[in-house]
Amino acid sequence: MKHDFGIHVLPAVKWIWDPSFHYTPSYATDLRKTFERIRRQIESQNSVGAAFGKTTGKNVLRLSSPG
Repeated sequence: MKHDFGIHVLPAVKWIWDPSFHYTPSYATDLRKTFERIRRQIESQNSVGAAFGKTTGKNVLRLSSPG
């Protein structure tokens, strides 16, 4: 289910009672592997975006604060 609040479209959220939801207890998780997987996904998306001329989010302009 997607929600449209005018500006942003939020991704579908899995609820606990969703049949495809799978609970994983904390002792069965490995945060290092999880963050490595997410980092790989982001890098893959950035490289695909760059190949098609899309912005990769790597160009950042620092704004000076007034005062």
